[in-house]
Amino acid sequence: MMPGGTVPETAGEATATWAISAARLQHDGRVLARCLMALSPSSIDLKLCVDAAFRQHLASAAGAQRQWWFQVRTPNGTGYIYADADGSGRYQREPPDGVAAAQLITVALQPEQRPALRLLDEFLRLLGGLLAGQRIRIVGEATTLAWQGESAEHSQLIELQRVLSLTRAACADAYAEQTTREHLLPLRGQLLAHLAARVQHSTLLDLLAPACDEVRRLRAAYRADAALASWFMVYQDVLQRLAARLAPATDAPDHGAAELVRYIAFGCAGGECDPAMLTPALASKLARDGFADLVAAQAADYLERGERAIAQALDSGPDDDFTAPLYAATLDLFAARQLYAALALHTANDPNRLRLYRKSADHAEEKCVRANNALFVALQNRNGCKLAEHRQRLQQARAGGGAAAVDDVVFELIEMAYFYPRWMAARLAASPGAT
Repeated sequence: MMPGGTVPETAGEATATWAISAARLQHDGRVLARCLMALSPSSIDLKLCVDAAFRQHLASAAGAQRQWWFQVRTPNGTGYIYADADGSGRYQREPPDGVAAAQLITVALQPEQRPALRLLDEFLRLLGGLLAGQRIRIVGEATTLAWQGESAEHSQLIELQRVLSLTRAACADAYAEQTTREHLLPLRGQLLAHLAARVQHSTLLDLLAPACDEVRRLRAAYRADAALASWFMVYQDVLQRLAARLAPATDAPDHGAAELVRYIAFGCAGGECDPAMLTPALASKLARDGFADLVAAQAADYLERGERAIAQALDSGPDDDFTAPLYAATLDLFAARQLYAALALHTANDPNRLRLYRKSADHAEEKCVRANNALFVALQNRNGCKLAEHRQRLQQARAGGGAAAVDDVVFELIEMAYFYPRWMAARLAASPGAT
């Protein structure tokens, strides 16, 4: 649970015992699961590696330097991250302008490096030990965790253990593709059975519902990353729009149904089962066939819904689940970015529309990255470490620029980075020692 790891307490050790509540364990477990599945476990692997390198350079840096450019090498390619000490940052695929190669800090993420899974395994060991009645010592700290609860709470934690174990299985490299294949193959068989029948649009769309509903359930249970969940969401939503477009457009219902069959088959009858490839492929096909406006309308809906979810998170109260709407936002914003990016590839002859799609894709990606960063900060904040860092930054701002400077930092942390709900603004801005 903590950065130093956990081990069962042994006799004779002098540590302070902290009684952890079932509610706290459930909260921390949900935040960890949401962080892993919001985009993908590999994105958290990357964040953890960059964060470790960042802290190493922050500790050894002379002066007040707070930001660095990182060159991140992964098995899938190289990218660049501009990171700030408060946990915010941005990612880009091209080398930064005006930054010499010698100024870049290189982080290489190897396939066998899975720090996010180690973090999840550590939490599961902690949970298992506490449920077994063990007192768990935090490595590197004079602290021991213990839990004693009622039978109802014990059952809740057993369920949390089950959920997180399934999340762990969903972190396997081939899980998303395998799950996609398992849900598309039955759909392919059902579609073939309907080809010889005179069917209505609604009947065809009913074929999609079981698979799409199941993946939606997996997402809610932290067992589907953004690529897997967005494919089945887009598949259903876009084809519903297409069915509505085709139904009144022809006097021949058979023709409309046949058109819809083509697009359903495109998603389930091919050999591609990588959900990260299926969404842009379907969007591209629809754009080539003259339905770019339909795809753009769906992307706009996702973007608007994602922004509403972020607003819901920021407006949440002290007793609300701040990270739940952030988790929901990442899926919609990820899907919006995929659709807009695919549309941009098919509008080279229309500079205005190309500019619009690229701008919308960048906007969705930026919002998605911020929401994902906020979940990562919430994960780091489970022991208050990021809050302490942010308060230190606020003290420095107060010393250098007074209340106005503090307000600027609070605005950045909440309104720009989404690290805290708005009700936290007063607490963050308060002078040290104020209640």
